[in-house]
Amino acid sequence: MSLAETAVKLGVSIRTLRRRIKEGIITPVLEGGKYYLTASDLDKLSSMARLPGKLQSAGSSGPSRVIVIDKSEYDRLLARLGFLEGQHQLLLQHKPADDALRRELGEAKSRLAGLEEEFTRLKKRLDAIQGLIMKARLK
Repeated sequence: MSLAETAVKLGVSIRTLRRRIKEGIITPVLEGGKYYLTASDLDKLSSMARLPGKLQSAGSSGPSRVIVIDKSEYDRLLARLGFLEGQHQLLLQHKPADDALRRELGEAKSRLAGLEEEFTRLKKRLDAIQGLIMKARLK
């Protein structure tokens, strides 16, 4: 979460957060041009007397949620998200082939049903012919 996002979530100014960093009260991690707070940093900030007891969004009357996770957990989730996005792309690439195979399977099932009907008709005709042959032999 950037400093601006954190300030909004905590209901303080960015300047206050920068002051806390300069004072050494919090030591965020700088990654990709943004500061990320650890769970202990957020605990320190929320326990300070100048911050409200409940975390409030600026301009909001109700409490907002702040999710704090360890950097290692964040990295794990980020890697998992990357993996899942890759899997999603693979699925999207195979979807046209899957659709074509499903159509082909449907057509094959229809042909099979037609052949089964024809087999049943031919079997009945064969049974009728065999019945006629048996009658002719008995005479």
